[in-house]
Amino acid sequence: MKFYTNVQVHGSKIHYIGIEDSKKVIRKINYKPTLYIKNNSNNIESVYKSVHGEKLSSLDFESIYEA
Repeated sequence: MKFYTNVQVHGSKIHYIGIEDSKKVIRKINYKPTLYIKNNSNNIESVYKSVHGEKLSSLDFESIYEA
């Protein structure tokens, strides 16, 4: 069984405390978020689509605070 007991953002990392296979697990995970925005350009093929079928482009950030 896997579940978390605490998750917090600290700097650009996510601190995760949880239980996995009946053992306590502590992890510090580097996190680089991605934001998806509507793409109105007709000449660019988009891999991503919204739930409404609209084309999306991705913006990658180096940290949580930059996003």
